[in-house]
Amino acid sequence: MVYRMITVISFFCILSTLLLSQVIYFDNFAVTDSKYLCTSNWNEIINNLFGEEYRVADWNDIKEYYNSGGNLSKLLDELGLSEYQSEISITLNGDPLFSSSRYYFLSRHDHNKPSGYLAHENIDNFLVSLGSWNGERKILAIKKDIENSYTQEYGIIYKNFGLTGQKYSYNSNWDEIILNVFGTEYRVADWQDLINFYSAGENIEDLMNGLSLNEYRSEAFIKLYDDPTYNSKRAYYISIHNHVKPNDYFAHQTIDNHLIDLGSWDGKRPILVIKNN
Repeated sequence: MVYRMITVISFFCILSTLLLSQVIYFDNFAVTDSKYLCTSNWNEIINNLFGEEYRVADWNDIKEYYNSGGNLSKLLDELGLSEYQSEISITLNGDPLFSSSRYYFLSRHDHNKPSGYLAHENIDNFLVSLGSWNGERKILAIKKDIENSYTQEYGIIYKNFGLTGQKYSYNSNWDEIILNVFGTEYRVADWQDLINFYSAGENIEDLMNGLSLNEYRSEAFIKLYDDPTYNSKRAYYISIHNHVKPNDYFAHQTIDNHLIDLGSWDGKRPILVIKNN
């Protein structure tokens, strides 16, 4: 009798463990059964759990799902990410790392991002945000055989403007990059385009939020009178200052009392684009 009772208890303990660590599938996505250190080999984990037909999901997969009409809230619910601030490991352009000690992850914010949360990007006004930190999380996976692969370059589109998903050097061929990323419908944006946008009564803050340039001192390359460079070592870029320009920042021009400023320097930044008329 005691043996049978121990057997029954053991069975339910095993069953409980299986249920608590259940792999979840929905549409082309899947979630690992356990949490893993951010420093783990994500690719090996996904291959061992799901086989070669899956890979680590990318932020761009989530964007494509949303942009193609997918119900992002339902997707999160079905994948077990139904709670506010639920998190899961994910890559950006195929890279798990933001820096040597910070790894990308997706957070569910339901349009209410915590004030101390650094969102590199967001979808649908912070329905979900892309963050980075260390720690343990489950890993999001996606089938490899979907129509597109999003580990390559991509672009953000909002209204008539867009932004490259990757950063480029100040002395890169911006026009060629934009042609490859966005096609012939778009060109590198000019500072005058932003002035015209603002002068027409449009909301600059809404535009920057839509392009994920929503943090103080967010930056993107731009031209001035169709010229990308201030001089041979300094290229033009915009910087979000929210009316508080740093003392050491040289602003060539400004919109709305330093809501957004035009600066110039070297380095790497994303490139702002606009749709051709």
